[in-house]
Amino acid sequence: RKSLAAITLALAAAAAAFGQTNAEGAQKELDAGAQAFRERRFAEAEQHFRRALELDPEGKDTRLLIARAAQQQYKPDDASPENVAAGERAAAAYQEVLAKEPANEDAYKAVVYLYTQMKNEQKVNELLLGRANDFSLPEGRRAEAFTILASKHWQCSHDVTEKPENKATETKPPDKAETKPAETKPAETKPAENKQ
Repeated sequence: RKSLAAITLALAAAAAAFGQTNAEGAQKELDAGAQAFRERRFAEAEQHFRRALELDPEGKDTRLLIARAAQQQYKPDDASPENVAAGERAAAAYQEVLAKEPANEDAYKAVVYLYTQMKNEQKVNELLLGRANDFSLPEGRRAEAFTILASKHWQCSHDVTEKPENKATETKPPDKAETKPAETKPAETKPAENKQ
């Protein structure tokens, strides 16, 4: 029994030491990632943040740091496969944040903005509709999503109806034109001025 207790105690001490080592290692990776991010070495920063997550899977904000470093590698209006992959990687990282924290406003706004930059309207609409129908969120956030969806649909409708080929101009021939008599207004009378 004493040997079993000693083994259990030794395993607990080793696990604690291992956990502390992982936490320290994760913090070193986060620090190195932050330094690389400040120096605009975003791919390197992303790798440091990913290693920090491996060492400490419960690290607060680590997934968000990964997503931000990945997003910085995406260049709007560059359709190269490498760039599109960078955008998708950043979007996936933001989605991981939202999977753990659905109410994370930073991740939500960032992924909507990123998909907008990527011109992926289907994903933008999916996110907005998902947010609008998420009853666990405050009503104000849901209402904001509905408002954005409504304005997008209005804009689409406006764009279609304002196209020249969709406009019809009705002209009447002069002989069938209706003529209306001019309206006459009663003459205004001014009070007489006293001349003395």
